Amino acid sequence: MRLDVFTIAGVGAVLYVLQIFAVFVQHRVNKAYAGSGLWLTGAVLQGLGFTIMMAYFFPRWRVLSALANPIIFAGMLFLNASVRTFLGFPVRKRLLTAAFLVFLSLYYYFLFASDSISMRSFVVYFITSFVAVMTASDLVRGRKSGFSSSAFFTATIFACFGSLLFTASIINIIMPNLESYADFYDLPYRAAVFVFPLVSSIMWTFGYIIMMNQRLNSEIDKERENLQLLFSMSPDVKILSRFSDGVFIDVNDGFIRKTGYTREEIIGSSEASELLWFSDDDRKSYFRELRESGHLENREYPFRVKGGECLIGLISSRSIYIKDEEHIISVVIDITERKAAEKKIEQLVQQLEGEKREAQLNAITDKLTGLSNRRHLDDALRTEFNRMKRSGEPLSVIILDIDHFKEYNDSYGHPAGDECIRSVSGVLKNAVTRLYDVAARYGGEEFMLVLPETGREGAGRIAEKIRSDVEELCIDHEKSALFGRVTVSIGAVTLNNADGLDTAGVVELADRALYEAKQNGRNRVDFICFGE
Repeated sequence: MRLDVFTIAGVGAVLYVLQIFAVFVQHRVNKAYAGSGLWLTGAVLQGLGFTIMMAYFFPRWRVLSALANPIIFAGMLFLNASVRTFLGFPVRKRLLTAAFLVFLSLYYYFLFASDSISMRSFVVYFITSFVAVMTASDLVRGRKSGFSSSAFFTATIFACFGSLLFTASIINIIMPNLESYADFYDLPYRAAVFVFPLVSSIMWTFGYIIMMNQRLNSEIDKERENLQLLFSMSPDVKILSRFSDGVFIDVNDGFIRKTGYTREEIIGSSEASELLWFSDDDRKSYFRELRESGHLENREYPFRVKGGECLIGLISSRSIYIKDEEHIISVVIDITERKAAEKKIEQLVQQLEGEKREAQLNAITDKLTGLSNRRHLDDALRTEFNRMKRSGEPLSVIILDIDHFKEYNDSYGHPAGDECIRSVSGVLKNAVTRLYDVAARYGGEEFMLVLPETGREGAGRIAEKIRSDVEELCIDHEKSALFGRVTVSIGAVTLNNADGLDTAGVVELADRALYEAKQNGRNRVDFICFGE
């Protein structure tokens, strides 16, 4: 096969198509890296330039061949912009634009104004060599430890390419001017100049792809180191285990501090997972949820640390694949102290609630008897009286007094008197069976009952039961000449309406009934019905 321009251009077009495909795949894989798109654009332009170059040998399309070298040179500028972007340098847009304009001016001058193949070739070789050397310089200055070797290799290719083109540009000036592109194959070095870009483009594309992959691998290694550092230094417990059998692959320093186990005791042990769980049911539910969803977040479990103590932890886990094998990465946050504090707070809240209830009860309760006090009695009487006026249901009020209590106190003493009052209060507590009935100490040895929705008959039964139950207490009272024991006199009033009455009037009626009971011999019940 004769080595002519047409053959070289055709082979170059095919090779550039392959390069474009390789760079395209690399760009799709590593889109995150700035510059890969510019490199792809440069490769496309150079491939397009070599393809258009073949139009020279087809008279009908020959005019298109005038675009070939400018397009190839534009691709070279894009390669430089790609390298600088990849390395983190600002793209020298003004310089590249100026180079392109100078290239176009000189190239088309020696094409249209002063047609000279040798001078056009000189322009192409010399200015392209300048861009190639500039790209090599950028690669040398911008190489980093993660991809230093591949950057140096790629820089060497650009430098060699630039040097060869510079040499070719000098030789091209010295050699006689060409009359036709068909004369290129007469001297091998001229045809070889067409081969330089093909070989070099393959090599620097290869170097660029290696450089990207080396950078990727370097960043992955650094990320792995950072993750390992985060894994190791975290104060929380972190565990990497195998999903299939639960064997621990790695644990962090937080695990060692919190559990007390050493790495030698845990890593590689098939019993480590079971050893840490207090409950086998907890362990089974944990793995069941992890199998079903692939992850779980902040599940609270008790764990056993070395020595048998309990660690309350919030565990979050996720299944991951390492070398095609499923593993579990778990983070356990120790909330033992927090749970203890919460328990103390809960106990304190309960204590405060109890004290609050006790205080509220004391606010409405008589300390000696445990019955409602006068304040609560007044509130209850007012409430039930108003309800009776609205509903029309009867309301009964019972007032009672311990007979001859002053004499009892004088004879037996105040402690015995207090005990007597407590005994009578017990009778009242037993007599009041409904939630809304109120039994209260009215003052001294006097007591009062407020019985909502209770008529004359019901109030009478309750009053008589109280009287008889007090008598049956058989509390000796030597100063009670008639009975010889403690008795009570009871006055009761039942209201069927409240016409012309208020709560003070109700109490006055009950007091009148009590007075009559005392006047009629004590130890008895006297009744007043109002509004019949």
